[in-house]
Amino acid sequence: MGNLIKYADVYKAFEKSGESAKKDKEIQKIIAEINSDEKQLPGTISSINSMIIDLMKSKLSEEIQSVKLNEIYEYLEKRIEDPIFAGKYKLNAFRNTIRGELNHNEISADDVHSKKLYKREEKGIYSLTDFGKDFKGR
Repeated sequence: MGNLIKYADVYKAFEKSGESAKKDKEIQKIIAEINSDEKQLPGTISSINSMIIDLMKSKLSEEIQSVKLNEIYEYLEKRIEDPIFAGKYKLNAFRNTIRGELNHNEISADDVHSKKLYKREEKGIYSLTDFGKDFKGR
C-alpha cells in the first residue's frame, strides 16, 4: 500500500472516529508502517535532537548517565562533516543551535511544543528523560 493511501486511510479514520481512532489496532498498524517507511525516504537526515539522543544513548549503554555540553558539541560537529549535511547548518552558529534544541526540549521548558527530551543535571551537563529514551524521530 502506498504512503499516500496510508495517510488517507488514517485521516479518514480520525475524521470519522476522532481520537478513538488511536485505539484502533489497524490504524495503529498503519501509523507504525508510515513511521517506518518515513525513515527510509530519500533525502532525510538526522535531526539535531536525534543526533544528541544517539550520543546520549551510546553513553547509557556504557552506563554513563549524563553528558557534558562540550562533548555534545564535538560529537555533533563531527557528525555534520558527513556530506549529507552539506549546507544544512550554519557552522558559525551551530553551537547556538544545539544549545537552543537542548533548552527548548528540556524537561522544565515552559513551551507546549517542547518534547521534554533532556534534563539539565547542572550547568553544561545533560541527561535523557524517559521521553528522550523513547524518542523515535529523525
